[in-house]
Amino acid sequence: MKNPKACHVDDFGYITFEAVPVQNDWDNEGRWELTRVRPCDLEDLQGFYEKNSGGLMLDAFDLTPEALAHNTLDEEYTKAGFKREIHRLAVKKNGELKAIVLVNRTDIGLNFSELTNATKIFVLDSSGFKKQDFRFIMTLVAMKFNFERLPLLVYPLAYLKSVDIPCDKTYCCNIMSMYYWDEYMRYLREFMKRAKLS
Repeated sequence: MKNPKACHVDDFGYITFEAVPVQNDWDNEGRWELTRVRPCDLEDLQGFYEKNSGGLMLDAFDLTPEALAHNTLDEEYTKAGFKREIHRLAVKKNGELKAIVLVNRTDIGLNFSELTNATKIFVLDSSGFKKQDFRFIMTLVAMKFNFERLPLLVYPLAYLKSVDIPCDKTYCCNIMSMYYWDEYMRYLREFMKRAKLS
């Protein structure tokens, strides 16, 4: 569709993360924080994402400042008798935002694949966020939510390469805005007509 606000693909690196004790080589220079996300943190994430991708992922994952005020989807799940929780955390060093962590928790019956309950980390600033720091922060997240191991999706994919963390797989997250559905269906009908003629 040649419009990232209509349909877009973002790549994630997938890691099966095992929580491990902090190693002696961890660089503890500076003050690290793992705190609840504030609207200004999500505004920073929006700016980073627009520059890096410009797609639909933040809206789809409820990672916009407006999403903090509305948990309508969680409420709908609760009314239906299911559990669905989203936890948004900010990773900061000396007060500077380094990453946003999104932890999804659902009932096992809703976990159709490991990706449903996967934790996602969006690295906005890789400077001073080394491999050891990444391991330390994700271990804290695992401890906070009582995970011994967690399926982890990392964005952007380039961060993993920059700190030499191998990923098990690459997943492409394809999101389409339903606002453009009619336009897409018209295109598809025309495409199928042309295909039958050839």
